[in-house]
Amino acid sequence: MNIFLKVGIVTTLIFVSGLMFGMLIGSQKVSELELTISRLDENIQNADLQFLFFNTMNQNISCKFLSHEASRLSEQADNLGREVSMYENSKKISEKSFYEMKKRYTSILIKDWLMVEKIKRTCGENYTTVLYFYSNNNCDRCQEQGIVLTYLKEKLKDEFLVFAIDGDISLEIVSLLKDAYGIEEYPALVINGEVHNGFTDLDELKEITCNYNNNLTIC
Repeated sequence: MNIFLKVGIVTTLIFVSGLMFGMLIGSQKVSELELTISRLDENIQNADLQFLFFNTMNQNISCKFLSHEASRLSEQADNLGREVSMYENSKKISEKSFYEMKKRYTSILIKDWLMVEKIKRTCGENYTTVLYFYSNNNCDRCQEQGIVLTYLKEKLKDEFLVFAIDGDISLEIVSLLKDAYGIEEYPALVINGEVHNGFTDLDELKEITCNYNNNLTIC
């Protein structure tokens, strides 16, 4: 057999094997992420049920317990968000399977935000919540905005809760949120219900956060 033909066959086999392995790994990672998403969804539902229990039984709402739940849900959402972002950037998962998974993740992330907001209002908590609208297609400064938010999150921990929403994703609830808050460009932040269209630098973000709670370590 011609040596070049042999090399061509071997190269083709390696390529096909690599492709199949990549598809297998991608499928496996989607399954892992979907399992993590399901666990987060279950925890949100449990927190909502516990909230309903306190109200229905006319018992005093245990704000210490609920605040702990808000912190726990936020931490789970943060960890999951980092995984989703990592695999989105790596392009190791097929677009179709990843997009469907990301839609489900986004819906559950919004449920998490709503639960955290409900606990915040009921218990008078003063942690800052941030809805961060970004785009992977039409945003020159979204990566920079993400870095600023991550810096503050690392500084403030549970006192600064960030919920990153892909504004381009095809979900009615995302469109509803964008319409309700008047999101006009990316990046955009909704900080404790206050809308900030366009890039918000670190100093401005600190000022906004400290105006809401001046007892923070950054103030």
